[in-house]
Amino acid sequence: MDGWSSGRTGTAEPPEMMEALVQRVRKLRASIESSEGYAESTAAVLGSYEQRLSDIDAAMRPIQVSRQAAQRAHDNIDRAIRAANDILAQVVTAREAEATILKGPHEDLESYLKAVDRLKEVAGFFTLKDNFNNCERFLNDINILLSKSSLMIEEEFKNLMITHSTPVEPDLLLGWPSKPKWAIDGDTEASGGNSGDSKHPSKSLATTIDRTPAMILPRILPLLNALAQRLVQDGNQQSCYRIYRDARRSALELSLRKLGVEKLSKDDVERMKLDALEAKIGKCTQFMRIAMRLLLPGERKLCDEVFDGISFNKDQCFAELAGTGVLTLLSFADAFAKSKRSPEKLFLLLDIYEVMHEFGSEVVQTLSVQGASSTGMSIPSDLSSSGVSRAMIKERFKSFNMQFGELHAKQSLWTIPDQELRETLRLAIAEVLLPAYRSFVKRFGNLVENEKKPHKYLKYSLEGVDQLLGEFFEGQQSGE
Repeated sequence: MDGWSSGRTGTAEPPEMMEALVQRVRKLRASIESSEGYAESTAAVLGSYEQRLSDIDAAMRPIQVSRQAAQRAHDNIDRAIRAANDILAQVVTAREAEATILKGPHEDLESYLKAVDRLKEVAGFFTLKDNFNNCERFLNDINILLSKSSLMIEEEFKNLMITHSTPVEPDLLLGWPSKPKWAIDGDTEASGGNSGDSKHPSKSLATTIDRTPAMILPRILPLLNALAQRLVQDGNQQSCYRIYRDARRSALELSLRKLGVEKLSKDDVERMKLDALEAKIGKCTQFMRIAMRLLLPGERKLCDEVFDGISFNKDQCFAELAGTGVLTLLSFADAFAKSKRSPEKLFLLLDIYEVMHEFGSEVVQTLSVQGASSTGMSIPSDLSSSGVSRAMIKERFKSFNMQFGELHAKQSLWTIPDQELRETLRLAIAEVLLPAYRSFVKRFGNLVENEKKPHKYLKYSLEGVDQLLGEFFEGQQSGE
């Protein structure tokens, strides 16, 4: 076979190269057959390629052809060998990635995520090899492993969120405004260095966000961010959203409970003696300041850090986790306002409304975002196309009708005697809700106007929504 060696001095003869490659495939196949995971399908892929190489080897040995034909055959064999090497490299990469993934993400998250990315690249490689025997089964096993890796990532995110979402201890909160041990070094305001701060309390969450407690250990934040980013990339936004919201809502409510915040009714307030009531109001105002200056800004900061660089509705997530705690804080003021009036309660009432005025904007910011999101007015991206489903629009209108009705029934029972504060809250909610509803009706109202019962979907006009918002916080009894 002189034609094989011409012009190829210093290199192995093709038959020898082929034999070496066959031996390599056999060795790798034997190793895989004794391993875990998708060994069977991987071995089948290698077995198929081993047979191809053997057939080529057997066919080329007896060939006695011209120099030109031999050269073409040699080039074809070179290409086959390179392709075989590529296949082997991908199989080795898949095996290595499989071993890392099966260990789980807990010990080394960075290596785990890199292994998942490598396995995705292998899947992409074999997707293009649709004419390769046993490729479909091999791909199926890779996809099963990738699905398992997504579940592991979600479980790791959940475990980290639950493990590290512990309540802030009361002694850290009650020691404020003196500089607590979690304050940032050099923060003169937190240590009382800025005497003007007590005279001019913060009017927004943003201005106090650098002085907040560390809700989760700083070393855990990059891990949570990486996991959240991967969950969102893999299309698991809802799981990520739910896990984060539930864990942080539980931690916030437990922090408030340990601090001493409790939900009281009008009857509870009326049973208290005046001195006990005065002490309770003193604690209530202190708790409100702690929550609005420390706990809520801390939660806002944490939410921004965990989802930094991720396309995620952080405002709605924060509002939902904080809303229950805020309503619990306001429940005492509401119960006190509904209790029997007496001259000696006048100054106590003024104390409560002083705090309400101080933090009114923060309360509105939290509750109005939560209220708007609960009405279902956020328009998902799939509604932006011209091919939007009429059935989907019908369901969205029905959802708004039901949830706005529930919101009105609930909020109209609340009482805020202070007219200025009451109007401020109404205006803040209207500024969020009305533009969203107006835009939705303008964009999609024509899809339901020609229905047999259009009022079933367009139950509320813009004027009707505005009028019902005007009944919020009036303390109307049901049936009025």
